[in-house]
Amino acid sequence: EQVIEYAYLQRWPLDGEEVCVVCGRYGAYICDYTNLDVCSLECKALLLVHYNSSSLPQPVSESSVETFQNQQSEAITGPMDPTKLRNELQISIKGSNPPPPILDFKECIFDPTLVKNMEENNYTTPTPVQMQVVP
Repeated sequence: EQVIEYAYLQRWPLDGEEVCVVCGRYGAYICDYTNLDVCSLECKALLLVHYNSSSLPQPVSESSVETFQNQQSEAITGPMDPTKLRNELQISIKGSNPPPPILDFKECIFDPTLVKNMEENNYTTPTPVQMQVVP
């Protein structure tokens, strides 16, 4: 069975199913380092970035999971700090006054044919590289 790479490709959980601690989609996998449910390689990477500042492996408390979920929620709904996002996703840039990373392809002005193809193939969330390169 192929592992799902991106969260947007994972389905939403049914009642009683495991939930991804990062994005809330179906938690199809368990992260080896944290023993927490994740839905994709993307969410596993985000989870590990969060725990990377403290030495892995370590036991994970429910309060630290709740803190992480709140941080993810704030990152999605609140104003974005481009420097913080770049640091968390390990995006390095050169130059002065770069544009902020994009969080959704809807933020871009693409040719209508490209938009149609992206929608048909469920490309909605950019990878970390695309977040900074596309704008």
